[in-house]
Amino acid sequence: MNAFEWDDQFNRLKNHFHPGSDVDVDALGFEFFEALKHWHIDAVQRGITDVIRNAKESYFPPIGVIREIIQARLSGMERTKNDCATCEGSGWIESWPEMSSGIVYERHARCPDCGIPAPEVKRTHKSRPLTRAEHDDWREGRAYRDTMPDWAKPKKERDPNETNEIREFMSNLRDKLFGHQDRYEP
Repeated sequence: MNAFEWDDQFNRLKNHFHPGSDVDVDALGFEFFEALKHWHIDAVQRGITDVIRNAKESYFPPIGVIREIIQARLSGMERTKNDCATCEGSGWIESWPEMSSGIVYERHARCPDCGIPAPEVKRTHKSRPLTRAEHDDWREGRAYRDTMPDWAKPKKERDPNETNEIREFMSNLRDKLFGHQDRYEP
């Protein structure tokens, strides 16, 4: 839950309950937010609704009362085995693969039957969904082709004599540029 979502819920509490005359309402709201911010907004909203419905007094309820209602409601949900036939209770399903920079990435999406909201994700890369033909090729294993140009591929092992020639050339060049210095030679 973020602060903007909490403002709406705290306004509901302020509309139904009256703080004492010596209470700083902003500090009270911040204290409630700090105690409840790790809960999901839906759970907090249901907890506040239950507190408002079952209130016997017009004064602000303690934070512990709201927290107990949220925990009781969530613990009851955790004990109930409610596996979705689509996602088998995980909340995620496979979505259509995407291609980015010539590489195929498998993606997942929230289950449409469970109704769990998907997290907000900012995309920083440019990707596109695979076409049906690309997807079939990818599934059959025909999509993997060598897309790297020859000049960008790693070089093969060099001949030890060639390596020694390069090392000697670089040593002579260093001596010409910087003068002869005593250095550690392996």
